[in-house]
Amino acid sequence: VYLFSYFFRGLPPNAGLLQPVKYLIEGPSIVNARDELAHGLGTGIAALVANGLHVIGSKALFASPYREAVQAPHSRNQNVFVFAGENRLGYPTANITGTCNSSGQGGRFDGDGESAIGFFWGPLTDAGEVEDMDRRLPHFVLARRLEKNYHGFGKYRGGACYCEISTPYGEGGCFLSSWGAADKLSHNPGLMAGYMGPPNPRIIVQDTDLLERIERGEDIDLDNYDLIRDQTLKGTYRIEASGQTTEKRREGDLMMYGLGGGGGYGDVLERDPALVARDIADDMITAEVAHRVYGVVIDAATGLVDEAATADRRAAMRRERLARGKPFAEFIAAWLDRRPPERITKFYGAYPEPRVPHYRKPFWGLYD
Repeated sequence: VYLFSYFFRGLPPNAGLLQPVKYLIEGPSIVNARDELAHGLGTGIAALVANGLHVIGSKALFASPYREAVQAPHSRNQNVFVFAGENRLGYPTANITGTCNSSGQGGRFDGDGESAIGFFWGPLTDAGEVEDMDRRLPHFVLARRLEKNYHGFGKYRGGACYCEISTPYGEGGCFLSSWGAADKLSHNPGLMAGYMGPPNPRIIVQDTDLLERIERGEDIDLDNYDLIRDQTLKGTYRIEASGQTTEKRREGDLMMYGLGGGGGYGDVLERDPALVARDIADDMITAEVAHRVYGVVIDAATGLVDEAATADRRAAMRRERLARGKPFAEFIAAWLDRRPPERITKFYGAYPEPRVPHYRKPFWGLYD
């Protein structure tokens, strides 16, 4: 996925090109754990490896003539909803929606990542038409839009994903099961100091007053960020792990998911303030993120960048960074004290150094 989509871009995929590649895998590790551990998440582990290769490959290509392939990894935060029930044609059906194919691309060395571009197994994929999903599946898509603040920040930001808000169709409702990862910790790293794309938990709002308000003729704008922050609908709000057992959902309940945004590229304080202002206007970020993360001050009356105030704000943020900084030796000594418990490293690999055959180089050059 990574090598032929980015690293060897332009070459037709073929097994022969991979034949000279030698893989050294630390053992035991997350990709070759011992037999007493579960091995059922092979595709999830493979996606982690692909993102790791993306970081390594981008760093390797940065100083080469092929820098156009340098970017933060594609989003691979999994959060997949499976809907089952009777569709509008009266047939029993069970499937996922095309929204799974609309996660965000990582920030590039020369520009922002594309939003809603694909799935990590296929960097350019079709997310399908909402009308087709409504016809085939037992639920109705109320909104599908790019979510604000739902990507990695950086000099060049990552692309955002589509977030889908749907409700079961008809009195029969539908069954919902889901699986995934990245509910609390993201798997979408940034590059060259860019922020990671945020985690994306499963969100359910049950027993809402949505249908009653629609029947009264209210014009309701469903936006994930505003809905969760302000709880603009009555109901019970559940923000939870994406892996859940099958449950029955009824008409009016909201089911909300997306596959996450890509990581950012480069230092946030190097982003052009004009691009930050445009992101606010495009509803990609909030004013709070512009000020707190990017250090950009926007005039509330005009919506324009206050250049002088922005320069002062960013200078203050750089001074704060220096004040928090530590010499590397001091930092790494404390970091290594935070080693994983022995019961974990016993199954998932040595820490902090890899242990693979014929590997003798000290990890990070820290040890003699």
